[in-house]
Amino acid sequence: MPADRRRHAAALAAYLAQFTGSPDPEKSPRESRYAGLPPEDLEQCRRDYRQALAWAHASSFTDEDIRALEAMRRRYTFHTQ
Repeated sequence: MPADRRRHAAALAAYLAQFTGSPDPEKSPRESRYAGLPPEDLEQCRRDYRQALAWAHASSFTDEDIRALEAMRRRYTFHTQ
């Protein structure tokens, strides 16, 4: 089961990696909102990316990790099968 969770987390991390760039709004104001997302949503994507990477390398999962991973999958429409 942890292998499945790591695989799900890796897929999320791969998706979220596109939002990890950190354009400098002072140098390039037009790039301050990547993909039309407001800065707070971009920051959430970056936090989720870091968490997904941690889960992708985890050897075990707590019940809270499992719930949080499933919530993140739903947030980014990675529905369970």
